[in-house]
Amino acid sequence: MKMKLSTYHGEGTLHLVILYSLMSIIIVTASYYIAKQEELNILSRGLYAEDNLFFAIEDTELTDIPWNNLSAAQSYTIFKELQTGKETIRAVYYNRDTYQPPIQSGRYFNKHDFYAGKRVAVVGTEIERANIVDKQGKPYLTYQGEQFEIIGKMGASYPSFIDHMILLNLDAAEQQHHYDSSIYAINAQAGNSLINNGLLSIGDAEMKVRMFKRSDSGSQRFLGTDMYSNMIILAITVLLIGSSILFAFHWMKRKQQELHVLWIAGIRHSHPFRRYTLRFLAMTALCYGIIGGIGFLIMMNRYSLSEVIKSFATYLIMGGMVMFITSFLSILLAGKQMYGQLAIERNGH
Repeated sequence: MKMKLSTYHGEGTLHLVILYSLMSIIIVTASYYIAKQEELNILSRGLYAEDNLFFAIEDTELTDIPWNNLSAAQSYTIFKELQTGKETIRAVYYNRDTYQPPIQSGRYFNKHDFYAGKRVAVVGTEIERANIVDKQGKPYLTYQGEQFEIIGKMGASYPSFIDHMILLNLDAAEQQHHYDSSIYAINAQAGNSLINNGLLSIGDAEMKVRMFKRSDSGSQRFLGTDMYSNMIILAITVLLIGSSILFAFHWMKRKQQELHVLWIAGIRHSHPFRRYTLRFLAMTALCYGIIGGIGFLIMMNRYSLSEVIKSFATYLIMGGMVMFITSFLSILLAGKQMYGQLAIERNGH
């Protein structure tokens, strides 16, 4: 065992494994930090996206708006503000995909909860028990004289805006309300294609709306953490590129004497160099795969299939791709530099 470790140490393999393991830990930690910052950002805005469009309906004679018939090619989410104050009440509808807040118990809305004759709600963990009644073993929330079945409770691992929020399915909430000056919000990507010249396209019809802007009150904009996240990504990228180059040159320096001996023996450099390159990339992938896999399993055990997991996995994949590409380019650069030195030595002889 000691002999093997000594061999790995002499080849520089042990140093390479330690250094790339440390880089992998840095990337995994940064991925977790950025994913949590994204969660904090959207929760502090009450589930609104940073680029949400806000509008109010000007045609107050409307009695039934089929929000599921919006002429949108991509996914969209619509919120309607019903009440603000100690408790924030909003109605929500989404067509295919949306951000799902952290759920403490139960579940979030799914496509079967909309336009199916249901009255369902998702409430924050700090909603007062006085507003909830039990009926046939199920909790119900009373709003404007109507009872909505509570299908889930939402809340992060820290105090947040959604702890005091109530969400209702939009189609049920609007059955009992006149279309007054209530404020609606829709994610901008869908909204820009749906609202043109103050007209909202719904199927083959158009509805007149008044659009307006709101100042961003998200935590990232307020605290400047968005800038910090970008600086972290930039710093890690620079560190990764610089470290990969140093690791590759260190690795090839250890192999230079071996290549020199092989050259004297008449063996072409391309064959051992290909082997060194594959071994270098394999160690890089192995270190990152093990560290990243452990980090992902820990996150899965803690957060289950939440939005944090999705963001974390995305950044893990991006980090792995950057690490592998920089390692590949670095080993090619180191190999080219070493070939130059061997050529000089050969010409000197």
